[in-house]
Amino acid sequence: MALFFATTVKAEQCLSVQGLQFEKIGYSTLLIIRDGKNWGTMEIASQVPGGKIEFRFFTPTICDATQNDKFHMNGQLTELRFGGIKPFK
Repeated sequence: MALFFATTVKAEQCLSVQGLQFEKIGYSTLLIIRDGKNWGTMEIASQVPGGKIEFRFFTPTICDATQNDKFHMNGQLTELRFGGIKPFK
């Protein structure tokens, strides 16, 4: 008798960066604001800098677990953590 274990791989979460705003709310956590409303959070693989943060996205969407998970934050290459985009329910 053979035992097999299935693992679930979460599909990537993507969102358009057009019109998004971000606010630091933790060491590596940003609040995502869309149309003036709190939409969810974004976890990155490094510390979020203090003060004014400038973002530069390389594509019109940002996705976790894909090549679109990288962007510049204050001129430094930054990467989302796997499963890092978490919409509020």
